[in-house]
Amino acid sequence: TVARNSVATRVNQSGLVEEVAANVPRLDYSAGGCPVLLTEIESQNKITYSEDFSDSSWLKFRTSISTNTAIAPNGDMIADSLIEDSTINSHVLRFDFTPNSNSYTFSVFVKSLSGNRKLTLNSSQTVNYAVFDIDNGIIEITDNLDDANIENYGNGWYRCSVTKANNLGTSFDLRLNNGSSDTYLGDGTSGLLIWGAQLEEQPAATSYIKSNSGSATTREADLVNGAGSAA
Repeated sequence: TVARNSVATRVNQSGLVEEVAANVPRLDYSAGGCPVLLTEIESQNKITYSEDFSDSSWLKFRTSISTNTAIAPNGDMIADSLIEDSTINSHVLRFDFTPNSNSYTFSVFVKSLSGNRKLTLNSSQTVNYAVFDIDNGIIEITDNLDDANIENYGNGWYRCSVTKANNLGTSFDLRLNNGSSDTYLGDGTSGLLIWGAQLEEQPAATSYIKSNSGSATTREADLVNGAGSAA
């Protein structure tokens, strides 16, 4: 038996991220082949609108958001387009928060859109960053982070994440990158597709927690019983 007093997500047999009701076991197919029973500790997504980047909780600097322009990793037409303006500067989407001294992991699902743009994820201390090549699914650069990861979710989607503890500032940024810099002359049309942002007080990204109600959302821990011996 599995007890979990909240909904949670898994990757289903079709490769889509889907929500599972409270107290229902999560058979996760993210590794392909046979599923595994996904059990996790409690975690909270501190982002208040994880799928609506047009919301005012996301600060836009020389960028714009077009909503519901592509199919997201959950199979719905709810992914947003992050588009640069036509100035010579950085092109930034930012979420502010108040940290403590623990580790934080910021993650987001990303897909190429136009202009061969790459993604820079950083804290407001811009020396803490990673550059992700979305076309090739690789991390190009990491600097002054505790960890950085990229996971393939199929259909061109990748989940990119960075982890940092101490001296991380008070925000995390998504920055468009033209391949050589995140400060450049934008063309007004290029950008990336984004969905499912998550900020956790954890040393690694856990399964996606949908948080679109204007407040942080908590996924309760999975408690499994009756599997036999304690071993």
